[in-house]
Amino acid sequence: PNTNTNRTLTLPDNTGTLISTGSTFAGTGPTFSATMSATQSVTASTYTQIVFNTEEFDTASCYNNTGATVSGIPAYSFLPNVAGYYQVSSALYPNSAVTAINCSIYKNNVAYKVTSVGAAGSSASTNILVYLNGSTDYISVFGLLTGTTPSFLNTGSGGAIAYFSAAMVRAA
Repeated sequence: PNTNTNRTLTLPDNTGTLISTGSTFAGTGPTFSATMSATQSVTASTYTQIVFNTEEFDTASCYNNTGATVSGIPAYSFLPNVAGYYQVSSALYPNSAVTAINCSIYKNNVAYKVTSVGAAGSSASTNILVYLNGSTDYISVFGLLTGTTPSFLNTGSGGAIAYFSAAMVRAA
């Protein structure tokens, strides 16, 4: 305003919490993105947790990029501290010696959503919307490859090609 007079803000009669830019989560809630620092070899036809150990960002320290449980967050998992609905994305790219690839989002160490691709040289990505309770629900990524000398590649000519990310869409 061009004067110092008081202004009134009127909100509709709805129940909920108004999150301002001065709040703990600045109106966006917990979000993170992580990649793999190295190619990961796996046992053929066996679901294996993917080692996303390089954080690109983690706005609320809710992602664990280590191989051990830290502050109650399981290894290589996201356990947000706010209940709500989260958009989760992951992509995996196999070496060329495989015949099929699965990219699976696990919730609380149980397969939740799976994407399967049956062509060598193809990547598999999974994108879901999932409810997490903000205290005990966590997500992680597991992959499965069939073929000889299976491994998940971490980078390509343009940078990271394997990733895991989540962002709060709406509070519960």
